[in-house]
Amino acid sequence: MGSTFYPQLVELLRSAGCVFVRQGKGSHEIWHSPITLEVTH
Repeated sequence: MGSTFYPQLVELLRSAGCVFVRQGKGSHEIWHSPITLEVTH
């Protein structure tokens, strides 16, 4: 993922109420969404 886009993406996820759950394989991250109640990666 581009180094300039990543901080913006994290900010958007957190402002939407998403919570970082854990690091996945490789560069994947697992996030929880309180809106959909799903864990996405």
